[in-house]
Amino acid sequence: RKCLASAEAKFGAGHPVTIGARGRLAEAQWLSGDLAGAEPLARQTVDEADLTLGREHPLTAKHSYTLGRLLDTKREWREAEPLLQRALAAFEQLWGTANPQAADCAVLLGSVLQKLGKHAEAEAVLRRVMATFEERAGQGDSRLFLTIRTLASVLVAEGDLAGAEALYTRAQELGTRLFGAGHKHTFECRLALQGIRSQRSQT
Repeated sequence: RKCLASAEAKFGAGHPVTIGARGRLAEAQWLSGDLAGAEPLARQTVDEADLTLGREHPLTAKHSYTLGRLLDTKREWREAEPLLQRALAAFEQLWGTANPQAADCAVLLGSVLQKLGKHAEAEAVLRRVMATFEERAGQGDSRLFLTIRTLASVLVAEGDLAGAEALYTRAQELGTRLFGAGHKHTFECRLALQGIRSQRSQT
């Protein structure tokens, strides 16, 4: 709060330094569990960045992504979706699809689209990201694991159990290499596989 007050006094409300300070305070409050305090700060940060810097500015994209993440945590997916869409478009235009922040944003957007029942859109976003990481990052990246796992859950929602089983199998193998067989991520894939195989055996 002192950093924000100092930035406002020195630079004014719409200056990039002030916008950044407010955004950092919002994220700190969110991470400490104070969602009620973080949300209005995050919204004000995005509004000021929009007005002062424009939608395609890296700072605007960053804080749009942060607000989208916060709203996802609150299960406010309809509001989160457009924020993540615009953040992703800006990240990819600035740094390309394989940029780590662009990939994280795309995976979260895919998850939000799935929660909104927009399965085809979610699948398209996630397959694009997966293809990029397969081409550029190989098989050892944790972001590739998260993308595959999220896409598998989308295919389950679409009723494509065979496709989901193949992806969860791949995610389990990758998770074992990256995190170990006993890690939470690997265990969740194993449980999902058991459920899918049980369903498929009954049809």
